[in-house]
This record gives sequence, structure tokens and C-alpha cells, in this order.
Amino acid sequence: MGPAKVNRSSLSACPSSKTNIANPPPDLAHNSSTVSSEDARLAIVHDAVDAALPRLVGSPIPIAIAAAVHARPGARFPTRSHLTQSLGCAITAGTHAFEAVLMPGPSQDREVILHPFMSEILAAVEAPSFLPSSWPKHMIRVCGGIDVHCNHADTFRPDGSLLFRLHKVPWLVLEVAVAEATAHVKEKLRVYLLGTRGRVRYGICIDLFTRERYDEDIVQVKVKSRRKCMVKEEIRRLRAAAEGAESKITIQEKAERNVARIIRSQPDLLLDAEDKRILERDGKYVLATASVYTSRLVPLPTGKQRCTLVTVVDSAPVWPQQSHQGFHIRWSDIGHPGLPACMADAMAFVSFAGLHEHIQILVDDAAAEGSAAEAEQQLPVHDDSVEVEVSSSPTSSDVESHSSSARDASDEECLPASPSSNYSDGSDQEWWPEGVVT
Repeated sequence: MGPAKVNRSSLSACPSSKTNIANPPPDLAHNSSTVSSEDARLAIVHDAVDAALPRLVGSPIPIAIAAAVHARPGARFPTRSHLTQSLGCAITAGTHAFEAVLMPGPSQDREVILHPFMSEILAAVEAPSFLPSSWPKHMIRVCGGIDVHCNHADTFRPDGSLLFRLHKVPWLVLEVAVAEATAHVKEKLRVYLLGTRGRVRYGICIDLFTRERYDEDIVQVKVKSRRKCMVKEEIRRLRAAAEGAESKITIQEKAERNVARIIRSQPDLLLDAEDKRILERDGKYVLATASVYTSRLVPLPTGKQRCTLVTVVDSAPVWPQQSHQGFHIRWSDIGHPGLPACMADAMAFVSFAGLHEHIQILVDDAAAEGSAAEAEQQLPVHDDSVEVEVSSSPTSSDVESHSSSARDASDEECLPASPSSNYSDGSDQEWWPEGVVT
């Protein structure tokens, strides 16, 4: 299968962008006898991305790829559920095409928080007051990147988790939200707790809010809700004044205009003073919060039971102010069958105090990077009027050889690298696998 040239300028260099890989190769789409058509199709996407991204951004980027195909009649396409389970991320599909979603690799900011906090949780549950003395010391282990299959949902991969030795499903999961929307992360935790039929007992979310994310996820949600309440109140006032003389549509329009006029005259009317102070903070992050969830069985009048989500800690601020809050892990919630009866009421307390220090490290590092970049821009450089002479064929006599077995430097010549040396066919064009276009 010969290679097909692809215009690289059409692929964004951002690792979180989406690239449509349309028109799959006919031999893969219609050859029903091809057993490995799914693997071959995914290999095309992997090869295309791996070949393009390093050249666009200058260095490799760790990525995961999700792909799905809207099956045409008679075509053998990978199923969405199979790809979701194998790749571990959400999937969307287009007509007669499949979409490769380039997901960002592990965030350095996430790792700075994840590992220390998981170690603190592990230390709390390994304390003699909580872990039975008859159990092995490493009965509970930390695991990151383990697949969690949820009923009636996809397979997810939490940032961190705790599970018992030889078990495959964790009983505690942790998500560190850096770029994801708050509602999306909390929905994942809801699926963890309710979709695993009680196996996952605790879900923890650490939210790191940038100014833009806090404004979009928190402030604007409050503003829209308060504006809607103002409109409803204005509608009630206008109805009472009109006494049925005007239609509902007319009153609605008047109420919208009146509220809009009030908000224009008082721009901060719908904004909390605390939210305003948070948005005015300097630095990479303006707020960090911690939330903890569990589940509970509620009896129904029919005699059945319903599993519901229970909020243990609701968005407790852990930075910039120091937090003394935390949460308890209880054996009564976990319900391990091998637990000695004398430990049934034991609990371990996990504090959020250490999160403040970990997040402060991120903020300080971000500020230091900004200062270093600013200092680099101020370094003296030659202006455009200075001519620079560049030798087209530098000789090896310019470079000292430190090897005793090297030949005389005057007999050698260091040739410049060919622009096409990065390509196997010696051309100056970029080649991707056949059938992959953007």
C-alpha cells in the first residue's frame, strides 16, 4: 500500500485539538475477510499522528487516540464500545468517517498533586488504628491509570486509585481536574460510584481553577441563574401591574428588556464580592477546591433499593487559604468481607492540609517560569543591521577531537545535513500512510 501525501498545515499543533481522518481506505472499509481491519485502521491513525506532531511542535507529545466509525452497509468497522474499552476515552463518530481525538498527555501539574496526596491517603489507611494487624502490610496499594468498567457507561481511567491486593476494581478513585470542566469531572465520579454497583466507595475530585475556567464554570453559572430569577420577579411585577391587559409574550419581552437595562447600569449586580476577589488574583491558578463523594442505598416504597450519590465534602477551598478540613474513610462504608469484627467501626481521617503546600509549589514554579521568560526576552541581541557570515561547508578542524584514535582533523570535512535526511525516500516532502487525509 503506497504512501499518500498529506498537507501538514491542516493539522493543528495543539495536542488537545481534533483532526478528522476522513475517507478510510477502501480495502480496509470493504474487505470483510480482513480479520485485523480494526487494528490496521487504528495503526493508520497512530502512524499519522506520530509522524506529524513531533515535526509540528518540535518534540514528541504523549497522546492517546480515540477513533470511531459510522458504519456503512456491508462495511467492517470497529465498534464504538470496543474502541472505548480499549482506548479508555470518550468517542464520537461522523458520517462515513472516523474521528481521531488527540488527548493531552499526563499534566505535570496533575502529577505534582496526585502522587503526594495519594501517598497521604495510603498512609492514613495503613495506620495501625485502621488496618487490621493480621493483614499483610501491603494489603492496600496505590494504582494509577487502571481501567474501571462502569455498567451502562464507558470504561474510564481515574488519575489515581486505591485497591485491595489481588483485586481488579478500586474502592477509592481520585480525579485532579486541571483543564476539564467541573461538571464533566463530577459526572465521571458519579458514574464511578453508581456504575460499578457499589465497588467504588469513595470518589475524590481536586479542582484547579484558572481565571478563565473559574469564570466559565462557577461565575457565569451563578450569573445566569440570578438573571433568570430577576426576570421571573420582573414578570410577576409586570403581570400584577397590567392586570391581564397584556399578553404573556409582551410581558416576557418587557421583563427581559428591563432586566438588561438594570444590568447595564450595574455591571457587578450579579457578581458576588468573593467571586470578584477570586477573579482579580494573580498567577496561574486563582482557586483550588476538594470534593468527596460516596454512595448510599435508599429503600423505596416498592421494597427495592436505590443507589444515590452522597456528597461528603462539597468544594472545600484548599488554596490559597490553608484548609483544616478532610474526610473519614470508614470500614462500614467499604464492607470488606475479610474484615475482623473488632475493626468494623474503625475509621481513618484524611486531611486536605497537605494540598495547600503541593499547589503552592505549582504556583511558585509558574511564577518563576514567567520571570525567567521575561528575563530571556531582555537579553541583548544583535539588531537586523548586523550582517552574519555563515560558512556553507564547515570543516572538522573547527571541532576538537578528544579521541586518541581519530584521524587528523585537516583531512576530514563535516558536511551539512541534508534537509531530506529525515525521510526514508530522500525527498523533501512529508508522507503519511495511504488513505489518511485531513
